[in-house]
Amino acid sequence: MGRKEGRKEGRKEGRKEGRKEGRKEGRKEGRKEGRKGEGRKGKGKEGKERGRKEGRKEGRKEGRKEGRKEGRKEGRKEGRKEGREKEGKKERKERKERRRKKEKERKKERKKERKKERKKERKKERKKERKKEEGRKEREGKIERKKERKKERKKERKKERKKERKKERKKEKRKGRKEREGKIERKGRKGTEGRKEGRKEGRKEGRKEGRKEGRKEKERIGKEGRKEGRKEGRKEGRKEGRKEGRKEGREERERERRKKRKEKKRKEKKRKEKKRKEKKRKEKKRKKRAGSRAFREGSGGGPSWPTFPACSATARWPRRHGGQGEGPALPHGHQRRPSLLPDQPGRPPLPPAGEGTGRGARPARRGPQFTCHIPFPPTPQLPFSVIGSLNGVHMFGRNLDVGLASARTEDSVVVWKTFHDSITLIVLSSEEGASALSLERLLELVFGAMVLLIGLEELTDIRNVERLKKELRACHGLIDSLLCESERVGDLTQCVDCIVSPDGPLLQEALSGFAESVGAAFACLVAGGRVAAGTPGWWRLAAPESILLPWLLGTLPPHSARDYPVYLPHGSPTVPHRLLTLMLLPGLELGLLCGPGPALAQFTPQLLDRWWQPLLEPLRACLLLLPRGLPPSLTLAPAILGLLFVHLEQRRCLFTVQPGGPAGEGPAPSQRRKLLRWWFSFVTAEHFAAEPSDGCPAPSEAGSGPTPALAQPRGCYAVSQGGHKLFALRAGPRRLLLLLAGSAPTHGLRALAARTLQALTPLL
Repeated sequence: MGRKEGRKEGRKEGRKEGRKEGRKEGRKEGRKEGRKGEGRKGKGKEGKERGRKEGRKEGRKEGRKEGRKEGRKEGRKEGRKEGREKEGKKERKERKERRRKKEKERKKERKKERKKERKKERKKERKKERKKEEGRKEREGKIERKKERKKERKKERKKERKKERKKERKKEKRKGRKEREGKIERKGRKGTEGRKEGRKEGRKEGRKEGRKEGRKEKERIGKEGRKEGRKEGRKEGRKEGRKEGRKEGREERERERRKKRKEKKRKEKKRKEKKRKEKKRKEKKRKKRAGSRAFREGSGGGPSWPTFPACSATARWPRRHGGQGEGPALPHGHQRRPSLLPDQPGRPPLPPAGEGTGRGARPARRGPQFTCHIPFPPTPQLPFSVIGSLNGVHMFGRNLDVGLASARTEDSVVVWKTFHDSITLIVLSSEEGASALSLERLLELVFGAMVLLIGLEELTDIRNVERLKKELRACHGLIDSLLCESERVGDLTQCVDCIVSPDGPLLQEALSGFAESVGAAFACLVAGGRVAAGTPGWWRLAAPESILLPWLLGTLPPHSARDYPVYLPHGSPTVPHRLLTLMLLPGLELGLLCGPGPALAQFTPQLLDRWWQPLLEPLRACLLLLPRGLPPSLTLAPAILGLLFVHLEQRRCLFTVQPGGPAGEGPAPSQRRKLLRWWFSFVTAEHFAAEPSDGCPAPSEAGSGPTPALAQPRGCYAVSQGGHKLFALRAGPRRLLLLLAGSAPTHGLRALAARTLQALTPLL
């Protein structure tokens, strides 16, 4: 019995001691793991401190940037206020005017810069797309790297777990010996559970507290850093803004001073130049008085125009270029009329009231008036009261800054146009179908003819009116031909009248070779005032000279050769060129536009025979094309009574009122021309707007004007009072206008015009 009781007591005591030892060991291990958790909490504190530092840096940077911006703005405002207070009221007004001018210039520059920026933005977008693609590739590479890193981490974790399991197995083996006795089993279990719970709780608490404290400190430190950065940035920005404002004020003052100095210098130069010019004018007047009196007594009050021999004709250069100032002879069949002034005796009597006047153009200027007369058909002279009232109305409106362009009555149209603030041309027409568009283009050609034969200097800087009147007599023939009816339409279309020869390539090759051999870049073949062939340089001439030069060749009297001085209204209005003409056949002339060389004597008969004798039959064939102007192989519908075909880009046109040969049934050729001219001016003003590339000015016809570009029709037709039909077709740069017989069906006009356009397109 004693042994059993002793065993029981021993077992109880052993259990108590095992429990105590197990608790102690569990507490020790729990404390160790808790210490590890506290160490992690310490890491959280380091993260807090790093977050604080980073927050302070970012806050200071952002605060400095914002403070600098605000400080610069405030500093500039303060600097400008200080500069404005120093300046007076006058300087402020001048600055406002300068700023307005600068704003206008800046707007223009901004438009240019916007275009450049758009290009740059396109390039940037392309670069961005490339960068996006590269970024995508890099992201894909990063994602793959992350995946690889995760795999490596998983492998490392697995290895650590295996190691931990091995350690635990060893521990379990060691503990197994104690667990056999029963005492150590409870100790081991309680110790492991305490360790696990201590680890988990320590980790969770340390993470939560570290995150919360780090966020709070970041926000607080960031706010403080921003405030400090803003204050510092404002101070720095104000200082910089004041400095910049002062510099800008100084620069503006210096610019104003420089401009004032330049203006003073310019005014002084102008005054000196005016004084010099006045002195020169007075000296010239004194010297020319004696010579002009002797000239008037010897010549009877006007210059004697030279008579050209039958073989050749030359024209002398103007006085200011070293010549004697003689002009060309009038066209064959024309008689020159003197300029009748109101105070000149012999002025024809005034027509009765209510009688209409014909078509005429006159240049008007303050003081004496000039008139251009039409030799045939004869028309009554305009009354001086009408001339004075037309000029007075225009001058009255001009003084009030009102531009008077055109006016229309029941039976007439009046158009005014001023050129270079020097000469005003007035045209009045009572013809049926006259429009402001046609008359305005007529005035432009009239002024171009004056510049072509006299030069722009004589028209803009008028020193002696009587001398100018004498020099303008050289233009009467060309201006009369523009006012009279003709078989050409270039004065209205502002395109070159052409004829199409079946041997055009041969003539073109011969003309180009002849021009190269002579050393001239501008050459053409003219038949009856129409161009049959031209060099590339000739077709590059601008609209006024390219139209007027062939027109001039068609109006001059026939001569075998000429050396004629001309000015180019667009290309060279102040420096004269030489227009050489050679007659190959009666009615067919070769024109060359050149400088000082070659001489007229260089064009020997042997040279002409070598180039043009083999092409004698093609040249004769060109003359046979007149007045039709179309190749014989081209057959048109019999219902077509006349056509006008215009190419706006090439500035060429084909015009004929006898498409099928001599005029048979239907209206007379003159009536056909009037109808087609009216139809072209009406269609251009109302339906087909002038394109920027064609070189034609926008129509100024009173009324609604041309329709917008998006609403322009492709075709239109009309019916005249006589029952004849008119049709117009637009196809790109080409315009086709047809005059058709009244029997032509209306529903077939478009198809007929389309077929005709298809047949004429290879020609131009």
